[in-house]
Amino acid sequence: MLGSFIGDQFYYQLGRRYGQKLLQNKPEFAEKFIKASRFIDRFPVLTILLMRFAWGFRTVLPIAVGVKAYPVWKYMLINVAACFIWAWVVVAAGIKITHGLHVFWRAMLPYDEEIYTVIVVVACIVVCRLVYVAVKNKKK
Repeated sequence: MLGSFIGDQFYYQLGRRYGQKLLQNKPEFAEKFIKASRFIDRFPVLTILLMRFAWGFRTVLPIAVGVKAYPVWKYMLINVAACFIWAWVVVAAGIKITHGLHVFWRAMLPYDEEIYTVIVVVACIVVCRLVYVAVKNKKK
């Protein structure tokens, strides 16, 4: 969580100090910046809160917020809250998934011999298919 916060602060400062030069030198960032800029203008707080979940924009959003000269202290406070929200969501999802797997495996435990048999049969089919494809390709 701390690393994520520090990384976001770094990218924010990078955008604030060198953002215009970066946009001029890197056209791929300029395209993403235009898309991100529209959202930042309309929903600045929501953008900062949700940027951890925006795959593909994860790095460019803090830079874009910095280029937009969003106030530093506001950014830091919202970013700290976003770090906690992100950590809570990840931990909660992990707990739910592991609980679901635990329940699933407890239900499957009485059938472990049958499951192993099915796994071995499927593995044999896969191996036979791979050997067949290898022999067929070798003849060509």
